[in-house]
Amino acid sequence: MVMEKNFDPIIIFSFSKKECESLAMQMVAMDLNTAEEKQMIEAVFTSAIDVLSIEDQKLPQIRNLLPMLQRGFGVHHSGLLPILKEMVEILFQEGLIKALFATETFSTGLNMPAKTVCFTHVRKFDGGSFRWVSSGEYIQMSGRAGRRGLDDKGLVVMMLDARMEPSVAKQMLKGAADTLYSEFHLEYNMLLNLMRVEGVEPEELMHRSYRQFQTERLLPALQQKLRRLEGEHESFKIPDEHSIEEYLMLTDQLVAFQQQMRSLLYQPKYALPFLQPGRLVQISLAAEATDETDGSAEGPTHAPVWGAIINFQKALSKSKRGKDDEKPRSKDKEFLIDILVNIRKVSAQQSHRRPIPIPANSDGEALIMAVTLGEIAAISSLRVYIPQDLRSVQSRQNAIKALVEVERRFKGSAPLLDPVKDINVKEDVYRKLERKLEHVEHLLSKNPLSGSSTLATILEPYKQKQACLAEMKALKKEIKGAQSLVMLDELKQRKRILKRLEFISKEGVVTLKGRVASEISTGDELVLTELVFSGFFKELSTPQLCAILSCFVWQDRSESKSKVPQGLEAPFAAVRDMARRICKVANDCQMPMDMDEYVESFSPSLMDTVGAWAQGARFVDVLKSSGILEGSIVRAIRRLEELLRQLGNALRTIGELELAAKCDKAIESIKRDIVFAASLYL
Repeated sequence: MVMEKNFDPIIIFSFSKKECESLAMQMVAMDLNTAEEKQMIEAVFTSAIDVLSIEDQKLPQIRNLLPMLQRGFGVHHSGLLPILKEMVEILFQEGLIKALFATETFSTGLNMPAKTVCFTHVRKFDGGSFRWVSSGEYIQMSGRAGRRGLDDKGLVVMMLDARMEPSVAKQMLKGAADTLYSEFHLEYNMLLNLMRVEGVEPEELMHRSYRQFQTERLLPALQQKLRRLEGEHESFKIPDEHSIEEYLMLTDQLVAFQQQMRSLLYQPKYALPFLQPGRLVQISLAAEATDETDGSAEGPTHAPVWGAIINFQKALSKSKRGKDDEKPRSKDKEFLIDILVNIRKVSAQQSHRRPIPIPANSDGEALIMAVTLGEIAAISSLRVYIPQDLRSVQSRQNAIKALVEVERRFKGSAPLLDPVKDINVKEDVYRKLERKLEHVEHLLSKNPLSGSSTLATILEPYKQKQACLAEMKALKKEIKGAQSLVMLDELKQRKRILKRLEFISKEGVVTLKGRVASEISTGDELVLTELVFSGFFKELSTPQLCAILSCFVWQDRSESKSKVPQGLEAPFAAVRDMARRICKVANDCQMPMDMDEYVESFSPSLMDTVGAWAQGARFVDVLKSSGILEGSIVRAIRRLEELLRQLGNALRTIGELELAAKCDKAIESIKRDIVFAASLYL
């Protein structure tokens, strides 16, 4: 269609490198170029790869690209070799590539307009969940459609894989571009370099920063908003406010005690013996569990509903879970219970979400879903008959009818197991909580609002007043921050850390350790400097030095857990131990850091690859053993060369000439062949 209607050249944006490759490979039967254009592409391609060795020219990525380019198709993403990315850009500018499959990065920083832009998806993964493309991202990518002086208009095609609400579409298409916010942030390297210069203070640089300017510029609007909120707060006139405040406080205490009692009652040692098939349980799911929250809700958002137990099993151990679920499980998540329950019917687009339970007598669909012990609100003393084979829809619906009958007979309040007589809970903590709960219930019954038919109407103005008060407090804090120097607290914390680690003296003078750290900006300067002064690098060979330093430059996420190469287990453990020590000092100095996340950032994923490359291995052999995209490896090794150069310069400043020479030798061992091939733009 693109070629028939003269919509070429076209850029097809995808948010996945693998999908770019896959889509381009699916075009193998199509040919968009003439014989003359194919000859021109081959000439450019041959000329570009002439700088590479014969072995490198046979790499799969290079060998497979030419046939694709000759048919008029191309790919562009960070996993491509730099020389191939530049070649694709040159051919696209010359109009020899008619359809380019690219990731989002192609739309930023490169002047590569096309006549048509196509979105394969309009939802993208942002590291935590899938979300709609923002208006700023849409403007950036769709802005490539239409070439100045050639096209009177550009065409944008959006391929929808899910239902889009009109409001979402309007915001995406008509919304404003993303606001430009300063990304200025403090680094130890920058701080040490400023402190080394006489007469220059870090505070002065921060005061002149764009971030400080933005903060001060917002001050008048914040003050005006505060005055408006203060006026709203004063306008609230609530009769008998003391009783309302007492009622809400007692209600909060009641909920808290009930949750504590439930967490004790439904521990595996008490609950598991009663989770027989057919047992009726009441389940209550939290807002985030069903993906139906805007982030403001807390606790359960769906009314508890009754279901019947089918089975239960122990959840997967940490070693068998994926890399995205490495946190230890709490006791209420150690077991998964299969529950037959009536769920809300959803469209095909919402089928990826967790089912939402609804009452058995509602119009829904019978389904077996897994819940944790923490999601069980109550266990009944009743059991119903459950057929052994529940694979058919009819058998599940028949079982749900039994739940409907129970709810009808007991009017929605099925008898529960007694915690003491039936479940045999003997813990003193539980009895104390029971007494506290009875006391709170007694006080609540004496409150004037207890049993009021207009309770919701009475509470609403008070809740609005409290929300206004909370917003005022947050605004006052923001105004106080805007009136002072941005990041002043962080500056003080970082200075405390540098003093504790002796990178600066008590008087604020940069020490020898500080001078070394000030030379390093590509890797973690604190960990590297501590390792230098501990003599860690002296015992390492040149390939081992390169392999260990790869942990400081490799940022990409690996699909699987990588093993540490044999012989480097102890050095790698020493790096992570030093990272733990740095993290502990930071936390002691009131600068919060997630120790697990910080330590895991030193990844061994590239150690084997870099070690082999430093020993003279061919790039094609390195690729076979790594499973990482060629472009990612090249980018990491180039960063490693920069780190080695900085580390060598730092070592010379303290007289460690032998170790500096080792860094120079390491640079010579990795700076070769296709990894450091000259740019086509030079």
